[in-house]
Amino acid sequence: MKLLIDANVVLDVLLERPDFFISGTQILGLSQGGVELFVSASSITDIYF
Repeated sequence: MKLLIDANVVLDVLLERPDFFISGTQILGLSQGGVELFVSASSITDIYF
C-alpha cells in the first residue's frame, strides 16, 4: 500500500504538537508494517521553512 502524507503530519511529529503528536507517530509508524509513505515535492519546502 502507498500513502501520500500531508506536510502537517510530518510537522506535527517534528514539532511534537500536543494534540496531534501521537496520531502522527502512528501514521508514520505504518512504514514499519510495509506501507510506503510519500510526501509531495512542495511539502518538503513547506517542512523546511
